[in-house]
Amino acid sequence: MQEKVQNSDVEFNFDKQMTTAIKGVSICIMLFHHFIGFPDWVNEGNVIYGIPFNDKTLEYYLAVFGKICVAMYTVLSGYGLYISYRNKDKIWDFKYLLIKTVQLLVNWWLIVLIVEMPVILFGDSGGGIQKIIRHLTLTQLDGNPFVGYIKFYFLALWTSPFCYTIVKKTKRVYACVLILPFLGMVLRKLLVATIGENDLLYTYLLYIPYFLTGMVICKSKLYNIIYQYIKKVKFYNAFCVVLLIVVVVLRLVFGNYALSFDSWFSAAFIFGIACMLQKQSYIKMMFLKLGQYSTNLWYSHAVWIFGGVTMQKILYSPRIPILILAWGIILCMPGVLITSWLKKKMKV
Repeated sequence: MQEKVQNSDVEFNFDKQMTTAIKGVSICIMLFHHFIGFPDWVNEGNVIYGIPFNDKTLEYYLAVFGKICVAMYTVLSGYGLYISYRNKDKIWDFKYLLIKTVQLLVNWWLIVLIVEMPVILFGDSGGGIQKIIRHLTLTQLDGNPFVGYIKFYFLALWTSPFCYTIVKKTKRVYACVLILPFLGMVLRKLLVATIGENDLLYTYLLYIPYFLTGMVICKSKLYNIIYQYIKKVKFYNAFCVVLLIVVVVLRLVFGNYALSFDSWFSAAFIFGIACMLQKQSYIKMMFLKLGQYSTNLWYSHAVWIFGGVTMQKILYSPRIPILILAWGIILCMPGVLITSWLKKKMKV
């Protein structure tokens, strides 16, 4: 039986299947962001067509918006961990934290050995054994910068019992949702002013408001409360589409300040997607399949961007952005499936 994220007597369906499906949407947004949103990464000769818009293409701006994907994952992680802790007898369960850490590391090591190592050793990206060792030990992620989030997740995971305790004891939960982005900005500025730039701590202070927002939304049942007001809207689907479009436009308008407020944007975007999928079972199941492999897709897709000229030439051969996205997923799936199979066999 699927673990319910909300009480079963509430109509809004936000169970484990739904959150996994939203992760499927998030990984598509992430891949589109990385494949299309960074023209400087694309080698000369790889032509990408698109709909002209404001001296660039419409697809490029949609890809820029895709940076919200990390915030979406972080909000969902906070949401899920709140459920886990709420169902536990004790909060500071070091065995649980250690198991989660080992699972994440084993998953990453398998990706490096199965997906990255052949490309590094036999491709034209260079690096050799030293690069493989640096990736395995997470000491340097040149050629796969996207997994720097792993370090944040370790820190967030091991401080999550403390975060849960704070959120659980907080009474003004709605005020927290409003305050968290500003709190994150202040803490980051204080960090830079006192000890200077520190990538890990700076990243933690940037993303922890997203993490806490997920916990607060779960505790307050905020999604359920809002859903009760909109579920009977005459043009329900149109309302959901408008909500998603508004989030996209507002985040693009915010530009350089958007990261600080992604706890708002990502939470609203997740809600809009969940509302859309309430009555779209076939679409939900499609994204559910992707969501089950979202972590491995995240870890492995970098080889097609940074794996050398040949790898990029293969990735960008369709030339049309939406086809590049679909083709990129297809290219990643063999390594993803092998990794998932091995992890299951290892019973990690």
